[in-house]
Amino acid sequence: MERRKSRMLAWLGAGLSVVLAGCATNATHPYEPQDPLQSFNRATFAFNDQFDTILLKPVAKGYQAVVPTFAQNRVNDFFWNLTDITSTANNALQLKPTHMFYSGMRFVINSTFGVFGLFDVAGDVGMVRQENDFGTTLAVWGVTSAPYLVVPFIGPTNFRDGIGMGVDLFALSIWPFVHDMALRNILWGIDYVRIRANMLKTEGVVQAGAIDKYTFIRDAYFQYREAQLEANGASWDQAKKYYGSSNEDLELDSLDSDDMAVEPPLAGPSLDVQAKGGTQAEAAGVSKIAAKSPATKTVPATTTKSTTAVATSSSKVVPATATSN
Repeated sequence: MERRKSRMLAWLGAGLSVVLAGCATNATHPYEPQDPLQSFNRATFAFNDQFDTILLKPVAKGYQAVVPTFAQNRVNDFFWNLTDITSTANNALQLKPTHMFYSGMRFVINSTFGVFGLFDVAGDVGMVRQENDFGTTLAVWGVTSAPYLVVPFIGPTNFRDGIGMGVDLFALSIWPFVHDMALRNILWGIDYVRIRANMLKTEGVVQAGAIDKYTFIRDAYFQYREAQLEANGASWDQAKKYYGSSNEDLELDSLDSDDMAVEPPLAGPSLDVQAKGGTQAEAAGVSKIAAKSPATKTVPATTTKSTTAVATSSSKVVPATATSN
């Protein structure tokens, strides 16, 4: 009963966000095809930024200061291992038996030889983590993304991927089988904080490079999500299918200055920093951002070993955008 109530509250919160988004207008900000709900999104972005500044970032800094690096790496590997469950399920739904077997084997190897996922043994032997999510599954089966949406406490997504987050979290992950609500909430809290702590190394790029942090993160999200979808055999449709225009409308509006820095997105389907290896989508995302902004200057040491993925997807709760000072 308690588990059912928690699910209902989660879906109610998501539904409320959608309703509020639907009521938002663009009276203050110019209309953009990829972001018609900009007024609502900017307000939510500002709320997330304040939440991060006042609470989340200080907690993440404390976590990073108190927990040894070795222990932080083990926590990262543990939660990344859980995402292989979600990836395996979504590869099955996308009718990709080879990828399903690959993700499943990663989970089995790391859960056994890696001591319940505390060590990424599979990654050490060349089996790079390839994230997949239900938002991508919907895209593969032809569901359009619909408008860009900033969700409280989570960050950038869109309507399709927002629904995908809920399905991943409450159906295609280990969490439905964790019946102890206190334990589950503790694990979610640890996951939330450790993701934010991982982002501390890269957030300075946004502070230094973005004239408008909102559009910088939004456009970076678009580029990363495009790369992530393509890596899983889907196509980006933020403008083309839903708005009846071409992807030329999605050029990086906020990355056209010589003072800009090229960085992966800071929130969305899989908001996480790679400690090692990275994923194919992350590497592709960085390449796409650089390729579409020739006037930008890249920042050293932003390889796949220190990149952030965007969402919303995966079987974890992700923090609000890290854009505080």
